[in-house]
Order: sequence, then structure tokens, then C-alpha cells
Amino acid sequence: MSRALKAGLERYPVVLKGTQPTMFGDKPIDINMGKRIVFIDAYRQAEKDLGWHPVNESLPEIDEEVIVLTNEMNGHTLDTARHLCFAHRPNPNGWDGKNIITGEEEHFDVQTYDGWNIPGVRYWMPCPKIPEE
Repeated sequence: MSRALKAGLERYPVVLKGTQPTMFGDKPIDINMGKRIVFIDAYRQAEKDLGWHPVNESLPEIDEEVIVLTNEMNGHTLDTARHLCFAHRPNPNGWDGKNIITGEEEHFDVQTYDGWNIPGVRYWMPCPKIPEE
């Protein structure tokens, strides 16, 4: 039994109440079936969304902080993605802000590595909100 089905049955157990006529005779009605189907579909989608995403299949939104697996660290490239990091995809257009040295407003460009702020990102997953501390 899948985790989604098990969770669905725990949340919305089979409750038979009355019958419904069918061409094969009366069939018991499970009053929780509709809710359970929606719950199971949502559970499966959540599992899919929260898992690891290959960067060649999908990307997070620009500036969304995510957890990544990278195959590059300190200038060394590995055969597999082994390093766990936080990363994001910076806005490729850069940003306008105040230069902390001159105090003048200016445009800043960003350096990216295949669209990421760090090199070698191969997989990503959504990240819970990081505390400000």
C-alpha cells in the first residue's frame, strides 16, 4: 500500500452508508470516497513537488532560495552531485541599488553559473523559510 493511500485511508476511512443501485445490483456507498481521492491526489502531488528536481527538467523561480546538490566545490568537479548547499537563481538583469562605497545609486550586474549563484547545481528542492537570525 502506498504512503498516499495509507494516509488517505487514515484521514478519510471507508464509511459505508446506504446503497446505490447499479446494473450488477446494489452497491454500498463509501461516503468518504470523494474526499479520500482528492486527499490522495494532493498527497502525491506534494511528494512530487517536495522531492529533488533535476535542473534539466525544472527550475525554481528567480530569487527563490532552495536547497541544492552540486558537483562543484572549491574549484573541484566531481562525477556525482555530492555537496548540499543553499542557492538561488539571481535575476539575470541585475539590480539597481546604492553603492556602499560611493553612496550613489547605480546598476549592478550579476555573475551566474548556468543561471545559478553557485557553480555545478544539478538538483534542487524547495526550502522551508530560513530564520532571519
